[in-house]
Amino acid sequence: MDESMDDAVEGSWGQLVSITDVDSSPFPLVEDKFTIGRAKDSDISLPNNKLVSGRHCHIEKDSDGRVWLCDTSTNGTLLNVTVKITKGNKRELSHGDEFFVVYKKDEDDINVGYMYQNLEELQKEMDATQEYSSDYGMEATLLDISVNIVEEDCDEQSKKRLSEEPNTSTSEPPAKRLKTETSKRKPESSGTEAGAKDIQGEKTLEDIDGLGKTKDDQGKTTVSKKDQDSSNKSVAGADACMDGPDEIEEALICTICQELLHDCISLQPCMHSFCAGCYSDWMDKSNECPTCRMKVERINKNHIVNNLMEAYLKENPSKKRDEEDIKELDAKNKISRDMLYPGRRSTIFESSDSDRSDSPSPPPLLFNPATPLLHGFGTPFFGTIRPAKTVCRQCPDYIEPASTNTATTTTCTTTTTAVVLNAIGNFAMNVLGRNVTPNATTGTDDEVEPGPSGEQPDPDVKVMPTAPHYRCAMTQTHMMCQCCLQPMPDRRAEYNTDPLSVPPQQCRLCYRSYCHAYWGCKKVDCNGCIGIFKDIRFGKKCLPSLILENQHESEVFKNYLEKNNLSVKYVLEQCLAKLDKGEFTFRDAAPVQIDGNTALCYACALRKFKDLAYLFRFSIKKTDLPAAVVSRPDCHWGKNCRTQRHNVNHAQRFNHVCGQTRLT
Repeated sequence: MDESMDDAVEGSWGQLVSITDVDSSPFPLVEDKFTIGRAKDSDISLPNNKLVSGRHCHIEKDSDGRVWLCDTSTNGTLLNVTVKITKGNKRELSHGDEFFVVYKKDEDDINVGYMYQNLEELQKEMDATQEYSSDYGMEATLLDISVNIVEEDCDEQSKKRLSEEPNTSTSEPPAKRLKTETSKRKPESSGTEAGAKDIQGEKTLEDIDGLGKTKDDQGKTTVSKKDQDSSNKSVAGADACMDGPDEIEEALICTICQELLHDCISLQPCMHSFCAGCYSDWMDKSNECPTCRMKVERINKNHIVNNLMEAYLKENPSKKRDEEDIKELDAKNKISRDMLYPGRRSTIFESSDSDRSDSPSPPPLLFNPATPLLHGFGTPFFGTIRPAKTVCRQCPDYIEPASTNTATTTTCTTTTTAVVLNAIGNFAMNVLGRNVTPNATTGTDDEVEPGPSGEQPDPDVKVMPTAPHYRCAMTQTHMMCQCCLQPMPDRRAEYNTDPLSVPPQQCRLCYRSYCHAYWGCKKVDCNGCIGIFKDIRFGKKCLPSLILENQHESEVFKNYLEKNNLSVKYVLEQCLAKLDKGEFTFRDAAPVQIDGNTALCYACALRKFKDLAYLFRFSIKKTDLPAAVVSRPDCHWGKNCRTQRHNVNHAQRFNHVCGQTRLT
């Protein structure tokens, strides 16, 4: 086994040294491809580390002798703690480069990292070190004999003085310090003058140590002020270079490419910063922030960070990114001036110019632009800025937008048809003497046969209420709808005094304001954001997760309603009737008493309706349900089971419309 290992080391062109496990031996690189991963057949196998992929990465030597680090993992490989190599990419390795297969900041126990060493470069370093040490040995022996006998000839006072002096040159190796002494002595004396003075026994050379200390004739050690100041400055400069740039560089890293920021932009409202080219690629996939997943509303240039980057790279030019990377980022940059400075309320994720021509015109501005500065009597000399005025649909200054959406077109068509048919009826009454009542082709005036509960066949259609007749005063306060984000007059005080005079504008549970009950919310995907509990139309769209958020139990309940020709509106009415009688109760205690006349938002009303729908499903007789549903055993956790929501197999095998029988 040892002979094969020796042969492998002799035939290797490089080696990997573990920087996280110092006790392990170096791994020789013999073949042109060396793999690292969790698989057993990897050259370095890490089977117990779940953070390592099966084939995490490999080191490859090409025909030109260049060494590459190629990543094939899910989490990536970190090179020199600055460059992250993602799956399918590679970077060239140089002698002394370090890379981490697993890297967690401030968690050194789980990190796995290696240093690549080229054996040719390593041999050159070792030869240079040996040559350096041997050269000094000859010089120290021939040129300065006192160096070798200083400990033998010094008296007790010299030994005492040397022991009391602080050893400030311990950081510099003796060999290097002695070589410095020799190099300093050579220019001071040359040729025959030095030999003659040595023969006469005169003192021509000074004993100089590594920090510029000299010994005078009496044997006292002195330090020149110039050398001391220069040494202090060099130490301070070294500390500044070691500490400062690392902290600054860490703060100027782009979280997408893991390199220094280039052409930095910031997202609003989260204010996270990225390279403009890196975020352009992300922008095509999602409109959320890559760091916090918050929806991006606007993009801004971060001039402060760009100025910091310019100053930092001026002090550290070696850390500047390659010109190829910078050109590639500039080519990827899709952030236009319209996105940075939107002058027409355009969003950063809007469609192209060809699609924009067919799209409807944007909604009008909710707030008027700020008025210009006022000058004159009663105002400061430089003027004052008036706050923006809020305008809603019932304000005198409101202008109805020229909308081209389907709802407005349908309304206009229906109104025009009704006017034409009314004119035909008047003509028949006056001319023919007959009372003609024509019907519209759309069937809007036809009488529809109600269902079991008296509702219309399509309960999913949102009914737009008629807005109350009201005109906002000059001092009218407004409130914002949390669904469509449009202002409306604040009339909550009137509703609290007389609920029948004004439609509700605020949910009694979450205290959020909505506008649908007041004049009809115009948001496209609004389900009727607020209303009286008994009048809210949930429709069939709520059935897939109505019972305990269990898809299977909800499907059983949906089949029961379709079999008996029952609607969701009918279920709501029956539940509210039993709620008034005290037969049904809610699972959670509400801060206010809830009945059919309580004003609730759609989210709160749906949550309470789910509690009532479960009780309605629990009260269904077993004879009215299929045999496959009734024959299932009850789950130990009953309605409180958390597995039923995500495990479909568990939801099908067990009945969850029951109480909990297991406590632990």
